[in-house]
Amino acid sequence: MFIPLRDENPSGKVGYVNIGLLLTNVAVFLYQLHLMVISPHALQAMEMTYAMVPARISGWAAGHGSFEAAFLPLLTSMFMHAGIAHLLGNMLFLWIFGDNVEADFGHLRYLLFYLFCGIGSGLVHVAFNYHSHLPALGASGAISGVLGAYIVLEPRNRILTLISHEWRCGRGGARGRVSAGGTDCVGCEEACQSQSIVTRPIRFLSQLGNVILVLKVLL
Repeated sequence: MFIPLRDENPSGKVGYVNIGLLLTNVAVFLYQLHLMVISPHALQAMEMTYAMVPARISGWAAGHGSFEAAFLPLLTSMFMHAGIAHLLGNMLFLWIFGDNVEADFGHLRYLLFYLFCGIGSGLVHVAFNYHSHLPALGASGAISGVLGAYIVLEPRNRILTLISHEWRCGRGGARGRVSAGGTDCVGCEEACQSQSIVTRPIRFLSQLGNVILVLKVLL
């Protein structure tokens, strides 16, 4: 696992949209915490209403439910988070990389790009889990788009990064360690490999889409 601390080429501009997005995510999470304290049932009701549930879209396509209930969560779910670690991780990446992308795109195009990536990732999730009733939430899809844009726009930037020496993945507590020669997987290799197989196509398609989109915007 690695944790970015800062990049060595700050944009030099105030990312008003980026700051607004960050504050919106924090405000929504604080409201989630407020509901959790008052009534866990109220929090569950909020998450089931505004988180992305793929089965609602498949149900709407079959003639059940409203368009708003099925598709509005594509937007609202990207401002909700499942816990403090989920929020802090996403906001750290957004804070470090978002201002550079906003400086290159401009405020309005950056906002549209962010929303496009978030909604697009939600649709990809629906495509792979068309009948799932499990709610999905978080800004990870939108921020992945921001990271893809950063890679294309700032390919030579240096990132100051904190690297942990051991991590765990999959069932059974598979462990790995970072060494000078690369990353080693120790024990329960099937768990590590199965995670990699599941996520590799989605990550590849996401990054490929990001590259194509950024090139179209800039050219």
